[in-house]
Amino acid sequence: MENNISPLLAALREQKETKMKGGIYHKTQIDLTNNSNHIEGSRLTDA
Repeated sequence: MENNISPLLAALREQKETKMKGGIYHKTQIDLTNNSNHIEGSRLTDA
């Protein structure tokens, strides 16, 4: 089944394993963290 993975998934896995900075995986993690922090902050201020 490993042969059937998409090139994007393979690139993301490789970037994660090597802890590559500036790649797709790194940017996605930063964006998701920032979005999560923004949502958490919004909930705290609306309460």
